[in-house]
Amino acid sequence: MPSDQVTEHPMVEVIIRAARRRWSGGVLTREPDRRTAESVLLALADAQLEEVASRGFDADAAAALDLLHRHLLGGDASAVTATILRPDHHGGWACRLDAPVSVEVARSLHAIARRFAGDRRLAAIAIETSPWRSSPPPAPPDTSLGDRVILLDRAEGGLDDLRDAARICAALRSAVMKRCPVQPVPEWIGGHREDGEASERDHLAFLALPQPAPDGSWRLGAAAILVPRDVPEDAARRELLPALAPSLGEGSIRLWDAASPPIGWRLRLRQGGAAGEALREAWWRGGDAGASHWASVTPVVMDRHGSRPSERREAIERSCARLGLPPPREVEVGREAFIPGIPPAGSFPMARRQGRRPRQQWHARIAFDRPVRGPIVLGAGRYRGYGLLSPILDAQHEPRRERPSGVPPDAG
Repeated sequence: MPSDQVTEHPMVEVIIRAARRRWSGGVLTREPDRRTAESVLLALADAQLEEVASRGFDADAAAALDLLHRHLLGGDASAVTATILRPDHHGGWACRLDAPVSVEVARSLHAIARRFAGDRRLAAIAIETSPWRSSPPPAPPDTSLGDRVILLDRAEGGLDDLRDAARICAALRSAVMKRCPVQPVPEWIGGHREDGEASERDHLAFLALPQPAPDGSWRLGAAAILVPRDVPEDAARRELLPALAPSLGEGSIRLWDAASPPIGWRLRLRQGGAAGEALREAWWRGGDAGASHWASVTPVVMDRHGSRPSERREAIERSCARLGLPPPREVEVGREAFIPGIPPAGSFPMARRQGRRPRQQWHARIAFDRPVRGPIVLGAGRYRGYGLLSPILDAQHEPRRERPSGVPPDAG
């Protein structure tokens, strides 16, 4: 719905997009990085109520500001919560309010946002609304890997570059294999049959979870293990959880390998983490309603070499089918990431099989006809840190056309 319209529906969802304005060479541009988007939304939320009142806004305006302020800061007034701003479909950042609001409150937000339209110092703000459905949407499908996630909290320090994700996942897998109370390690944990051949069934997927940093980049923040959907709960408790408990005399699991610099990660099993607490965040799961558009945070490793773009798209489609996902309506594959702040696919260490040449790896953006629920990990590296996708916020809207140079963006 256009940003200057509010539907005559009793309750609406609100999405706020923000970017700092900047004049360069007489041309008005937007800076879509996360830090400036945060400053824009906080400037909106921190508008003084007396000033609002002096401009003729009613009590609904105050309620709207209070709602936005609480949404951004939660119980901590010192910093914006890390999961509030999410990448949107247009290469920038957006914020979806936690709860639907009345049409009156949405109108007040529009009115407040229009105040910023003529202020060159602050920002461009666009507010979009859509009808809120009181009945929940149908549950979207899970992948064959399911959504049972065991979260491992990380102590401060150590590597946090996104390009070290595969190395960290390999060290975590090695630690689990070594500490597993059942030897030889079960196929669903180690990914190999008793004869040493690679398993054809789903097995543990090890994840290094990225999170957006204040400078607009993405950094590694925690670790997680995704348990396949067909693994019985009692098998997970008996064969996996003991491997994640700290050793006697140690307060955490130390990740180590022979490479330099050292990994420096110490992990602790979150109590109750097997319920999937980590990936309930909209960054990875897409919320209870799921999401229809997704993009890779770590590159997708191709299952076979392909020189043509059509072959790479087909590889993504095969990977979706392998996980039980619906056929994608649209697939884009490229070297550059489709989410701001993610390094190019070629800058990640190349995935390879022993004795064979490295596999191709690409970033991907995928659109489905209906929402699907994550976590989604695609490709040949899905068990060891590669192919992790993140939902793109509000992707049901078609991409906006680029504005001609010098034309100010619509701020409200």
